[in-house]
Amino acid sequence: EKHQKAALEKIEKYFNTYQGEFILSLPTGAGKTRTAAILAIRKYLSEEKTVLWVTFNGDLLKQAIEEFKEL
Repeated sequence: EKHQKAALEKIEKYFNTYQGEFILSLPTGAGKTRTAAILAIRKYLSEEKTVLWVTFNGDLLKQAIEEFKEL
């Protein structure tokens, strides 16, 4: 999706300058889980770093697992 690509570009630009925390804010249904999973794969898992994924319920965790499997 166009908005996901734009978000990833902004985050990757940020990472080229800073190494701190950030917040990914997208509307409901806009693909926050997928966007964050893509970022995790590109920036961390590709470098064999550990990613801690925290959700407030099991359904969101299952959704993230499925995204990672698909990607």
